[in-house]
Amino acid sequence: MRAEEPGPTSSEQGGQPAGGWDLGASRRFVALAAARGASQVLGIVWFLLAVRRLDESTFGDLAAGLAFFAVFSGIGDAGTTRTVVRHVATNHDLVWSAYWRALPLRIMTGLTVGALTTAAVAVAPVPVPAQVVLLAGLLATVSGATELAFASRRAIGAIWVEVGLLVGERVVFLAAGVVALSAGVGAIGILVLYLVTNLFSAVISGLATWWKRPRHHTQPGPMTDREARLTAYGFALVTISPRLPTILVALLTSPVDLATFSVAQRPVEAIALFALSTATPALPIARNRLSRGLVADADRAVAAVAGVLLLALAPAVAWFLVAPDIPLSLLAGAGRYESAKPVLQILALTTASWVFRGVAELRLLAEERAGLLVRVTLSGAITTVIAGAPFVIAFGSIGAAWAVVAGEAIMTILLARSLPALADRSALRSYFPATGVFVATAVVLAATADHVALQTALLGVAFGVAAITALRLLKHLERR
Repeated sequence: MRAEEPGPTSSEQGGQPAGGWDLGASRRFVALAAARGASQVLGIVWFLLAVRRLDESTFGDLAAGLAFFAVFSGIGDAGTTRTVVRHVATNHDLVWSAYWRALPLRIMTGLTVGALTTAAVAVAPVPVPAQVVLLAGLLATVSGATELAFASRRAIGAIWVEVGLLVGERVVFLAAGVVALSAGVGAIGILVLYLVTNLFSAVISGLATWWKRPRHHTQPGPMTDREARLTAYGFALVTISPRLPTILVALLTSPVDLATFSVAQRPVEAIALFALSTATPALPIARNRLSRGLVADADRAVAAVAGVLLLALAPAVAWFLVAPDIPLSLLAGAGRYESAKPVLQILALTTASWVFRGVAELRLLAEERAGLLVRVTLSGAITTVIAGAPFVIAFGSIGAAWAVVAGEAIMTILLARSLPALADRSALRSYFPATGVFVATAVVLAATADHVALQTALLGVAFGVAAITALRLLKHLERR
């Protein structure tokens, strides 16, 4: 594994650390993006295997478990992965002590949320097995410990352990998952496999963080002050809001409807989560630069991250909108889940908002404006629930998709008004390449609708053009 390259510590820079993401930011960003992309590809390969080999009821249980896992991850995080960056990005000597102080809070919160929800599901008349919810809670807790270590190290520019584990864990799980499917293991067994592989990553990343501890013990600031609590509320709402329709489908309809929605949601969620996870360096970059008064540099970097990610995803979004039957056939097999096509097209509309919202939220946290983040995300969550319940009852999976759109639209509009630097003329120039690639890809795919092989080749060209252009835009990550 490559040697780490942290920047100088705060003691070397008079309390305000330079280096880290100031040096080689674009290279680190590309490495993380490649690792996240590889992880998503491996996850899609697993999804293809699971959706084809599991019956709809079993797959529905597994989808419910993963939906609860996502919700538990947001609530159980308690803002820790953002709060450690808030401390470490401005003082690199805190990389170990901040992680170690936040870890017990993350574990305690995760276990509590999982246990209470499991107890509620066990006595409620819902079709989700309590064992599935329990395992989802444990999985979210262990995964959260890994993300906490990643965040601590990422705040100082140390990303190579994260890069290795992102790919390595997926490879191990995929190999074990193939064996499990061949042996006829159900949803419970698969969730246990998730738990074991995540535990491996949690241990390795924790040891790697311990290895980065400074010679002199340094205490971090509080992990539960007002800003930290607001960060926890905001992050929980950010995570939960777009997934509330999945929970509503699980609780108000049948496992078959849930499976249909999950199949349609999977490709959109895969690329959106890739974008959001890849955008995480924007938080330490912006936080560190803002702490030194480099506001213009911070805004330029955040807008560049949004522009790069929108550009990278533009061909896929055009694909989902113009030719949804092809990705669905690749995922579930030809002729299966035909009703998922309109759901995929509707959900594809939210991809751009996911990206913009994700980087805007990181910019707010970098400036310690978590209170505003809470208000924005709460508005989105309320909109999703109010629209989601009647929409799901009336229209099933299609209604759930429109509920996601409603919540995302509210949050995006409010964030754009709160952060004008991300929507001004300079920032818009960062988004223009993505718009051009999206329109060109959509037109080409529509014109070649009867030629799947040609569409595939042209889609590959579009991704290549997007990648090359994105690499050029990454120069804006470097500090001037």
